[in-house]
Formats: sequence, C-alpha cells, structure tokens
Amino acid sequence: ESKHIKAALSGIADVHSIWYGKEDELTAKEWLVNIPTRDSMMEKIRLWELLGAHARDEFPEWFTAEDMQTQLQVVYSVVDWYAELDNMPKTLIHNDFNPRNVTFRNVGGELRLCAYDWELATVAAPQHDLAELLAFTLSKDICDEEVTEYVEFHRIALEKATGTSIDAAQWRRGYRYCLFDLLLNRIPMYVMAHTFRHYKFMDRVVKTFRRLLEIEYARGK
Repeated sequence: ESKHIKAALSGIADVHSIWYGKEDELTAKEWLVNIPTRDSMMEKIRLWELLGAHARDEFPEWFTAEDMQTQLQVVYSVVDWYAELDNMPKTLIHNDFNPRNVTFRNVGGELRLCAYDWELATVAAPQHDLAELLAFTLSKDICDEEVTEYVEFHRIALEKATGTSIDAAQWRRGYRYCLFDLLLNRIPMYVMAHTFRHYKFMDRVVKTFRRLLEIEYARGK
C-alpha cells in the first residue's frame, strides 16, 4: 500500500541523511569494501553482457529482443551515465532495499521502518534504495504521476532530514541512473538465481521494472 511505501521511504531517508554528502569520510571506513564507481563498473562490461544474454536465453517469455537492446545500450553507455552518477551526492545505502528486508513497527499510530540484512550496504546515490523499493512494490500498470509522487516524496523527506536543498531535476536523473544500475547489477542476478531457486515475485518484478524504465525513457533525458 502507498502508506507502507511512503513509511519505508521516510525511514530510509532518515538513514540516508546521516552520511549524505559525506562520502569521503564514509569511504574511509575499513568495513566498507567494493564501493561501486564508474571505473569498477566499466571493468565488468563483459559480465553485464553475459548476464543479459543469460536472462534472454533462459526466460524469453520475460525478455524481448527490444529489452536486450535496451540493456546493451545501458551497458555500453556506462562510461557516460555512471560518470554523472558518480558526481552526485552519495551516502550509506541499504543496497538490498525490498520487502524481503523491510518490516514496520506501529509507534504512536504511525508506521516506523525496520530494515534488516545490511550485509550489502555500500556508498552510492540514495536514489538506489528508492528505485529498488519501487521495482519490488509497484505494479506493471503504474503511471508517471504515481512514480513521480514517490520520487518526490523521497527527495523532500531527505531535504527535511538533512536541512539542505536538493535539486529536483538532478534527483530525477539520479533515480533514472539508479534504475540503469539495477538493470545491470540486480535484476539479472535475481534472474540467474531464479534458474535454480524459484522466486514467486520475479514475474511481477520484471514487468514492473520494465514499466519503470519505459516511464523514464518517455520522459526523455
């Protein structure tokens, strides 16, 4: 439900606010490893190609030739879009922010986020957690207005938590690039695991994720 999604976004915005814009201090922590950057992403281009091919070969009912063309366009343009993402403010993100790792407490009649399984936590744009949550909670019939409401809700919540102004246009571009990152890093990994362990949610997530990408492409650059 919308109230649960917004409660999750409000809660994770509070977490994001702690290290927002302090990535240099954060990356100095010894417990953080394999922090993604444009250079590290470019080193994995062949992996992204093969994961996409695997998804298409194993589940042609989910991934069309057009889907694969989109995936390869994102792969081969990573040098550009990830460079811009790298220059946006970062923070500590959950990096596995979906309903499997989220629950709520009722505190004074309000929902309070409880997020667990932080073993994949890293330094990245906060919109990554936003994009992943929407992919795993919304339906394939969503419209631009609904997505925009959640994207803006997260931005405004982070503004309030940090006491800073966050440019709406840059925030939306960051969200778009985080979808690209999920297209390479997360969705194909789930699909690969799905070949060995059935995930009931995969059909819905794949279709919702496609719709989220369609909305961003329709908006243009």
